[in-house]
Parts: sequence; C-alpha cells; structure tokens
Amino acid sequence: MLNIIKADLFRIFKGKGIYISMLSVILLCSISIYLRSPGHIGLNSGSTSNSALEEYQDIESPEDVRKIAGENEMTLDEGMMKANGNLYYPLIFIVFAVVCVDLSSHTVKNVISTDVSRKTYYFSKLLLTWGLGIFLIILSTYFGYFGNIIFNNPSNVSNILDITIIMLRQLPIFCGIMSILVMIATITKKTSRYNAIAIMLIMLSQMLIMLIITIFNIDSNMIMQFEFETIIRSLAVVGSIELKTLLIGVLMGLGLTAGSSIIGIYYFNRCDIK
Repeated sequence: MLNIIKADLFRIFKGKGIYISMLSVILLCSISIYLRSPGHIGLNSGSTSNSALEEYQDIESPEDVRKIAGENEMTLDEGMMKANGNLYYPLIFIVFAVVCVDLSSHTVKNVISTDVSRKTYYFSKLLLTWGLGIFLIILSTYFGYFGNIIFNNPSNVSNILDITIIMLRQLPIFCGIMSILVMIATITKKTSRYNAIAIMLIMLSQMLIMLIITIFNIDSNMIMQFEFETIIRSLAVVGSIELKTLLIGVLMGLGLTAGSSIIGIYYFNRCDIK
C-alpha cells in the first residue's frame, strides 16, 4: 500500500492538478479576505432578512461589500469556515488526479497484476485522497486565518485554537464526501463521466431534498440538517456546539465513508479492468 501511495505522490506532484487545486483554494480565500465576506455556492445560504436584502441591492463596488461585511457580528474566519462547502470543488480535482488518471490510462492493470489486491489498491487511493484533501482543508483554514489577521482587523478574527477545532469538526463529513467521490471515480472510470457527475452531485442532491420537502410537505429543518453544506455551516461555530450537531457531522461522515467504500470495493472487485 505504501509503495502505491509513494508512486502516486511522485506522479501527482509532477503534474498540474494538485497545483491547480491549491491555487483555486488560495484564490477563494483571497477573494473572501479582500471582500471580508465568504463566498458561497449552493442552495443553502441561510435565512436573509429584508433589511439585509435591501443593503445588498445597493452594492456597487467591492468597497461596499467590505463595508457591509465589516458590520457583521460574525468573525471573519468563522464566516469563511461556514462557507467551506466550496472546498468540494477543489476536492473533485484531487480525486481526478489520484483515481481517474490511473483508470483512464489503464495503468491500474499493471499495478494489480503485481500481487496487489484490488482491495489494497482501492484503500491506498482512498487514503491518499484523504491526505491530499485534508492538506487542502488545512491550507484553506490557515491561509484564510492569517490573511484576515494581516489584511483585515485582527479584532474581528477568532482565536487560532477555535478555528482549528472547527476544522477538526468538519473533517469527518469531508472524508465522507471524498469517499463518495472515490467511489464515483471507480465506478465511472471515464474522466468525462466522473467530472459530470461529481460537479453536479451537490446541486442535484440539494434539488432532490427541496423536491422531497415540497412534495411530501416535510419540515425542511428536519431534512436539511443532514445536507452537506448545512452540516458544514452548523459545525462552524466558535465555542461549544450542541452534541446533536456534532454527532450528525461525525455519524454522517462515518456513514458516507462506510457505505461508499463497501459499494466501491464491491464494484471494483467484480469489474473488468482493461
């Protein structure tokens, strides 16, 4: 397993994918630092009051965004951690570099034929994906933290320990999401199929949740607490959080990891590798 991981690391850092992922994370953080407002992608952006909407209708320049964001009671880095759902997209590139390249170039056949079991191969890819993904999360967390201290008001920045705790809370659900992406890459094999499904996955899952809520008239709060971006946002709170919130994040992460790994290994053990 270690030999596979070492070989993959050498290959990945010789390519461009990992550096594109790092630059995308730095760019997202830099925009948020400059605007003093975290970027957000997705349907779940929380409730917005009419007064807040009126304020944002008057925005004409980045300076206006900085002024409004600066009046927010939430600390800058806490706000950025709440928008960590955006890291899903750089993680797509990580899985592409770790899994899809081998499968699409058919080099996986050479690895498996050298006394390496398919289960070992799959878990080596999963562990490497976790490692590189966590590296990006750490980069995002501390680049944003120290960037806000340097370029914005340090009094509106949390304690570094608080931000580290938030990051650790979010890791299980991120590992679950990365596990799903590895499963998708293993099943689809083709790069184009993987990219199409992975890019649309979060949006489609959110639309499905909204459709279920509408059709069955279910309390939205009951279902949305299990949605990816909602979990990320609810865990990004400075100080203590409810045990229920923490358990949802941890158990969802473990459940997604276990479920996707079982499906991925089951398929990979039985598929025809050319």
